[in-house]
Amino acid sequence: MAGDGSEVVSSSARVEVEASGITEYSTPELKNENTVQDEAKVYEDRVRVEGCGVEAMALVGSSSSFQDPESTYVWYGSYASNMWSARFMCYIEGGQVEGMARACGGGRNRTPPVASRWLRVPHKLIFGHEWSSFWGSGGVAFLDPISHGGSPDTLMRIYKITLQQFCDVLAQENRRDPNDSTVNSHSTVDWNFIDRLRRDEIASHRTFDFFPGSWYGTLKYLRDEDGLPILTFTCSIADMRRFSEGQLPVCAPSKSYSHVIIRGLLEHGLSEEEATAYVKAHSPPYDRVSVMNHM
Repeated sequence: MAGDGSEVVSSSARVEVEASGITEYSTPELKNENTVQDEAKVYEDRVRVEGCGVEAMALVGSSSSFQDPESTYVWYGSYASNMWSARFMCYIEGGQVEGMARACGGGRNRTPPVASRWLRVPHKLIFGHEWSSFWGSGGVAFLDPISHGGSPDTLMRIYKITLQQFCDVLAQENRRDPNDSTVNSHSTVDWNFIDRLRRDEIASHRTFDFFPGSWYGTLKYLRDEDGLPILTFTCSIADMRRFSEGQLPVCAPSKSYSHVIIRGLLEHGLSEEEATAYVKAHSPPYDRVSVMNHM
C-alpha cells in the first residue's frame, strides 16, 4: 500500500490469533485482553463522551487513570467505504470523494492516521436498509456485533488515530458535528470506560449503544492490537436480528458505494476481480437463518 503510510505486509506474514479468531497480516506482540489492572477504588458516574455529545456509563477512578484523548491512541476498525484511505480522510480533513452525495465536515484534529493494517475478523458483513444520505439508493454495510466463532471472513482495515479523532468519526457517522460550538472540547472519556468494554462489563458482547436507534450507534470492542484497543461501530444487536428476521430490509449496495469499497480493497492488494467478488459474496440474498444462527 505504497504512498498512504500504511504498513505493507505479505500474505506469508499472516498469523492466526487464536484467542480472538482474527487473522492478521502482521506479527504484533499480542496482549491478553484480560490482563487489565483493576483500580483500587472506583465508582460509577456519568461521563461525557468527547466529541459525541452523549453520556455513557464509565468507571471513574483516581486522577492517575486519566489519559488525554488528544494524545491517546486507539485503532479504528473500518470494514466498508472507510477502508479506502481517501474516503476515510473525508472524516478527518473534511470533503468528499466521487460517489458521495454530500461532504463531510471533518474533525477537530486533521492529522492523518499514524499507521494502518489489515485484518480478517470472524463477524458477518451484511448490507442493509435501502437508501442512505451519503450513497443514495442501495444498502450500506453493517458488521454483526456478535462473532460467529468460525473462520475469519470479513476484511477490516484498522487505522491508528487519537481517541478524540475516533470520537469525531463516530459523531459524523451518526449525523453529529464534532465542530459544533456546543461540544465541550475539554470533556474526556475516562480510559476505564474502554477497559470495561474489554472486560465485557458494560453490555453484552463487548458492545455499547452510544446512539440508540442510530444505524451506526453501537460501539464494538474487538481486541487489542499492540496494547491499544480496536474499536468499531455498527448497528445494534437488536437491529442485526431484525435484518435476519425480515423486519428491516437487506439490499445490495449501490454501484457508487460498491466502487468505494472496491477502491479500499485495491489498496489492500486485491485485484479488481477479487475485490468485486468480495463485495458480491457479502451482498444479499442471504440465508436469513444462517445470518443469526450463532445467537
